Amino acid sequence: MSFRKHIKQRFLPGLRSHGDVQYAISAKRRVVWDALHLVQSELDGACGPLCAIQAAMILTGFRRKAVEKIAQTKSGELHGFWKLAQREYFNGTTAEDLERLIAVFPTLRSKVIAGHSVKRIGRAIAKAINCGHVAILGVENEDWSHWTLVVGIERVGKKSQPQTLLCLDSSDGAPWGVMYSSRCALTTASLDGNKRPRRRKRYPLRYRDLDGRSQYVRLNDVVVVKRA
Repeated sequence: MSFRKHIKQRFLPGLRSHGDVQYAISAKRRVVWDALHLVQSELDGACGPLCAIQAAMILTGFRRKAVEKIAQTKSGELHGFWKLAQREYFNGTTAEDLERLIAVFPTLRSKVIAGHSVKRIGRAIAKAINCGHVAILGVENEDWSHWTLVVGIERVGKKSQPQTLLCLDSSDGAPWGVMYSSRCALTTASLDGNKRPRRRKRYPLRYRDLDGRSQYVRLNDVVVVKRA
């Protein structure tokens, strides 16, 4: 009889699954919890700004109700963020655009780890999760380019390098009872039930939501956000 190797998952501190995914906010000597997940529409390219504002919610404690009214704000950090975000809201964002959005918040800093290296980006994200920093991961294939918020990592057995990134994806519906909505494999599966794309060697990693819909992608930069 064979047994599945021990799976270990590690998530960002300050998050919990209480039905939906929630983040902790310190307020008046107590901790309150707000829903974190924000959803984009099928018409926009807002995955990047939504990841950036969720990173700010986790790290600065902005209340969700303030973020939901961001378009009506007349001053302050959220107003500055919205002015910048509108420029690329329907066009998509680059890593440099995300850095500019994060720079609006004086208590936050960001760093880009550029390129497609699975080992380098996986190591950087694992370090970020362990330190309580937020990683915004870029994935792409020949038809699609996307940003997703990494909220956790998964290791199998005694391996130190994560095998899977656990993501909260703005193109998914809100997950219920779990901490993530999509999984990005960092290893190439030898067999699977889906037809492999012709350019599989270029896009070797499987990115899959909880409903089983998947695409083959490669990693394309990660932006790590942390408190200053």
